[in-house]
Amino acid sequence: MKESERDRPDPGDPVEVEDPGESLDAVLEEEEREKAEAYRAALTGFLKDFLPIADSFDRALAHAPEEALRNDFGKGIALIDRQIAELWKKYGVTEVDTSGSFDPNVHEAVATQEVPGAPRDAIVDVLRKGYRINDKLLRPASVKVATQVTAEGRKPETEDRKPK
Repeated sequence: MKESERDRPDPGDPVEVEDPGESLDAVLEEEEREKAEAYRAALTGFLKDFLPIADSFDRALAHAPEEALRNDFGKGIALIDRQIAELWKKYGVTEVDTSGSFDPNVHEAVATQEVPGAPRDAIVDVLRKGYRINDKLLRPASVKVATQVTAEGRKPETEDRKPK
């Protein structure tokens, strides 16, 4: 018997045929996954580009005189601020929580400050807001972190905090 004849199925054996509907379903599911991933990537890219603009707007709003925010122009600015907040909500964007201790997974420590009585690694100030899109980190919050001070005004002796 020739080698090529051994690889052929016996004409009397049943042949298994894939259900074409199952193959089509798998292809459509994969296409949907790819489409959703492309959408998430495009949205993430846009939001990363938009964040510096939102940061500038927040800083301008924070430094605006109170009386300037009471006139029609100020009311328009407040409306834009609400629209940005609604946009964040619509696309699942939330601010990174900075009310507790420093967490290297979501915060970027850019400065330290001696704060008598403050717990070590307490966040003293937020220098730039951090954001998540759904549960994925979009940008870490840039924060100032407390360092402990002894009664004598010295930093206590502590272990090196760098990973080993």
